[in-house]
Formats: sequence, structure tokens, C-alpha cells
Amino acid sequence: MPQGTWFDVAKNQLVKGDVIYTDAYTLDEIPYYYKAGSVIVNYPYQRTVQTTPETIILKVAPGGDGTGSFYEDNGDDAQYADHYAMTTFSSVGTDSKATLSISAREGAFEEMPMVRTYQAEFLGAEGNATSVTVNGNAVSDYSYDADKKVITVSIPVESFSQAMTVVVDAPFQTAKTLTSGYDPQTPDVQGTPKFWAIGSAVPGGIQPLESFPNGQYKFHGTLNPGELYIIDTEGETSTTRYYAPAKSFTNIVNEGSTVVNRAKKETSEWVVTASADNYRFTYDSAKKTLRGEMFPWLLELYIGGGCTAPNQSEKWYTELFVPLQNLDTDKNIWTGIVELKNYAGNEQPKRFKLMAQKDWGPISFHPFTQDEEATSASQFCIGGDDNKWAISKDGYYQFTVDAFRETIRIEYLGEDKPSGMEHIVSGVLDASKIYNVSGVEQGTLQHGVNILRDSKGNSKKVVK
Repeated sequence: MPQGTWFDVAKNQLVKGDVIYTDAYTLDEIPYYYKAGSVIVNYPYQRTVQTTPETIILKVAPGGDGTGSFYEDNGDDAQYADHYAMTTFSSVGTDSKATLSISAREGAFEEMPMVRTYQAEFLGAEGNATSVTVNGNAVSDYSYDADKKVITVSIPVESFSQAMTVVVDAPFQTAKTLTSGYDPQTPDVQGTPKFWAIGSAVPGGIQPLESFPNGQYKFHGTLNPGELYIIDTEGETSTTRYYAPAKSFTNIVNEGSTVVNRAKKETSEWVVTASADNYRFTYDSAKKTLRGEMFPWLLELYIGGGCTAPNQSEKWYTELFVPLQNLDTDKNIWTGIVELKNYAGNEQPKRFKLMAQKDWGPISFHPFTQDEEATSASQFCIGGDDNKWAISKDGYYQFTVDAFRETIRIEYLGEDKPSGMEHIVSGVLDASKIYNVSGVEQGTLQHGVNILRDSKGNSKKVVK
């Protein structure tokens, strides 16, 4: 990938260049890239080039500044060298705004179109536009396709002798850093490689690894004393590649062992020395490493961010972290209903992340990409880049976090307070004492889960 920033059209992702990498594409995907900020001119589908359509499509790549031009003639004779017209385009893109400039048309040719509409498609949009203007005038003729991440603006040309400027205020992608050497082995029909753990340490002899972003594959669960390999086929065959540590008898619990792959199983394997149900390990196919641990159960988990509470204009405050509650039936699961808002004036008012203590370290949970929509969240990473989730709506959200399996589900419940979350009033419960979920007495209701106890010992949980 050359230096600079590029938009991967097949994967709909803005990426950073200056890297050699391998990626997987399905048979339906054609890998090609637009330079960040480019303006790509397209005709709508038609069967001939001898007619100029009234609608011209302008694809605007996010993440930078660029230019483009549109040459047109009558398409039907040899006068193209002298009888033609040119229109130039330029764009300026940031993560919050895209500006498209369209010049006046210059030149002329026979039967030149005098009616035209530009269909500007702003690629890489992470949400709908909050404002669209043409020459400073607000317009409403635009749409957002969340699946394709495209904002489409229809721009009728009123005068070919006048320039136009289109400004779109919206969240746009920031460039993702590609990992050098990503090496997929066995793509499935969606283009995702698959791996399995095998060996005497693996219950049943074989278990699939779960695919995570950035070429990571994870195991969560029980291991027994014995040996362990990773393979790239569902069972051992003549084409199986064996992935094992570079050094023999490497303990599966390690800070990052180098992985090599071979055509034959050799005497290099990971070893498991004790039975337990809290093993988890990550094979990083990009870095060619495996890191394993026996997961230590969390004692607490908090939501921290600019959307959890007001009065955070300079920074996020740890005392405003919102606690989640540990399920009695599964010590890995943390849940809670939390009110999140875009508090104007806050630092990063739409963003949040998860912390495993009421402080900024040592353990924090993040999405794999910055500003992942909260309700789209499914997996998280521990540590790494300081990415945050983002909300698109104010209201109440139901969180379910599996700290062991590294999964997260966030459901939007609406702007109205869910039933059962009303503040306790006199006559319903005499709240003589208020505690947090850790059992520490508090003077007043705090953001998050509160435990209220009356003088008779009756208790009730209340979420603020």
C-alpha cells in the first residue's frame, strides 16, 4: 500500500498506507482504493457513451483533500480536441465535515446539456448529516445509508456559469492503521480465516477459535493438562498447517510467544499444566504471536465518558464513573441500565469506554475502532488504542458485558425512563441508608446502581 491515506472501496474503510499487508476478499469483492479526498466522477448505468446523462455521480472519498475533473464532449465525432467542456472539483475532508467545490463549466460543444443534477455521494460517513448547505443555503434533499455509510446529496445545477460549494457536517471515518504481515490461511465464504485448537489439553480434542478484528483469534474456556496446537482446517488433513510456539514446551500462560507454522506436527507445542475453566488465549495472525492467561475475575466494572454525566468540560472525572452490576448467576457478566446523553460542553460528549476499576488504569475495555456505534457493539479489546464507543441518541441503554469472553451488547431503550427505575419516594421505601454495589454507604443517590435499605432491613435497587 503506497504512502498516504486510502479508502478501501470493497471494505468501506479508510486506511493508512505505507505498509505491506495481505488481506482476504470474497469472490464478490474487488479490492480497489480511492485516494483520500478524491472526487471520482461516474455516469449512472447506461448502454452507450454517445449520450450524456442529466445526472452525474460524484463519489467523494473521506479523510483528506483532493481534486477531480470532468471532461465531456458530444461523444459522436472527431472534434473532441477542440469542442469540449471541463468542470473541476475539489474536496476538503475532516472527521466532522466534508466540503465539495464545483467549478463553473468552461468550454462548449454541440448539443451540450443545459440541464444537470449532481448526485454527490460522501463516502465513509459514520452517521447522518446534522447540516447540509449549498452555497450557504440549507438543503433537505439528502439521505443517509447506514449500511453503506454514504450520505447522498442531490444538487440541481441552476447556472453552469456559477461555481457551487457543498458543505456536509457529519461524523466521518478516521483512518485505520493496517497491520503489516496479516496472513489469512483458510478464508470462509465471508473471507474470514478460521482456526482450531487441538491436542490432549483441549476438551473433545478440538475446539474452534473465535474470530476477532485485526486478525485475532481467541479461545475462552476449559483446558486440561496436556499439549496444544493450532490448525487451519477443521480436523487434521493432508493440507493442514500446524501453528505452534517457536520454542518447545511453552506454557500456554505467557506474555507473547512467537508462533511458527509447519506442514507437519513436530515436538514444538504449548503445554497446559493444570485444569481450569478460565483459560483464554489470543493468536494474533498479524504479529505471529500467542498470548495466554488464566483470567482473573473482575471485582468491579464502570462506564466512564463524556456522555455519562454533565460538568466534564476539561476532562472526564473518575468520580462520575457509572458502575455496572455483577450477575449472581455468572461472575463474568456485568449488566446495568444507564442514562447516556450528549452533554453539550463536555469533553468528547458522545463517547465512553469501560474501566475495571474506578480509575484510568490498569484495565480498560475499548472498541476496535474509534466511535463504534454503541448499539452495534459486539466485541471489545483490553488495552491497546484508546478508542471509545459513541452514542447517536440520548436516552437509556441496557448494557450486558461478558468480561471473560470479551463481548458486549448495548441495547437502546428509548428516552423515557424504563419502568422500575423511578426514584424512591417517601411512603414507598424509607431509604434510611444508601449503598453502592460494593456495599459502601453513600449520602445521596449516585449515578448508576444504588441499593436503598430501610430501617426494617428491606432493600431495593435503584438506577439513577
